[in-house]
Amino acid sequence: MYNFVEGLVSGVYTLWTTGQLPREHLDHPCTRVPYWFEHESKKAKMDNDNDDNDDDGTLLFSSNQKEEVNAVKQIPDWSTPETMVWRSAYKDVATDNKEPLCTFKTEHFAGCLDYLFINQCFRVKSFLEMPWQNNLKCRDDTQEELQHFLDFPSMPNDVFPSDHLPLVVDLYFVPKDV
Repeated sequence: MYNFVEGLVSGVYTLWTTGQLPREHLDHPCTRVPYWFEHESKKAKMDNDNDDNDDDGTLLFSSNQKEEVNAVKQIPDWSTPETMVWRSAYKDVATDNKEPLCTFKTEHFAGCLDYLFINQCFRVKSFLEMPWQNNLKCRDDTQEELQHFLDFPSMPNDVFPSDHLPLVVDLYFVPKDV
């Protein structure tokens, strides 16, 4: 689902960090029904291709397929127990409360693909900054950080032998109130 604050947010990330995956989310099975329905119908038309059947644009489906589509449409919002809701360690310590600009950067794509998730029993003691954050004058200057990020080279390279950046945090345990 596209979120103007965070960008494209996967269904797994949403479910893990909020405990909810609404039916409207692009990764929820309900939103995939129209595509699946149309794809299967076109396939059925091609399988049923004969000269005396005019293509009037209607979708062909067996009763079993219609039942499957209706069953998927009934799937409710997904949720997880409260004890299974996670937080991103890097988002937790970020001054702007956002994920890193990227954990993966190549010539043609850059994005945050890697996360360290923690639950309510842990706090971040320290963390490894993203390489472009090392020389920032002010941690709250998002324009300066963006420029440093844009100047950061594609990976892998001589300094970063992997196309993924390392994520490292030191945690301390906070026991739940008994």
